[in-house]
Amino acid sequence: MALDFEFNAGASDHGLRRRRRLVLGLPLWGVLEPQQRVALPAHEMGHFVNGDPTRGIATSPALVTPGVLADLVRPSSSPTRSSPLMESRPCGTSTQPAGLRARIVEGRPHQEPAITLSEEDSARIDTELSRWYARAGRDLVRD
Repeated sequence: MALDFEFNAGASDHGLRRRRRLVLGLPLWGVLEPQQRVALPAHEMGHFVNGDPTRGIATSPALVTPGVLADLVRPSSSPTRSSPLMESRPCGTSTQPAGLRARIVEGRPHQEPAITLSEEDSARIDTELSRWYARAGRDLVRD
């Protein structure tokens, strides 16, 4: 597991030995509620269970190359690239599942969370990460 200063999280394989790496961005972590802090790493670990990083070996070059090329020709004073999907809706909102995904969600019975993160534990984590939050905030303002 690694921490970085991006407002993002991800699961990937790296290197010739395809070592797994789960990355959590501190700006994202800092705005999550306690139960969301349990769900985020679980969601990212689900990518490993589904084999998503392995599929990325074949598809990643096709998805990444246009952005890399655009960054090479973009003037350095331009804002960084962002997803049009994220710009089209307010922060913190998401779309409802549709089609097969919706049927899967609706077909599963509700379950209470098996793991909970108390407010006290969440506050302790925030205290330990506070200097990193400050650094991430400075980096976000600078960008």
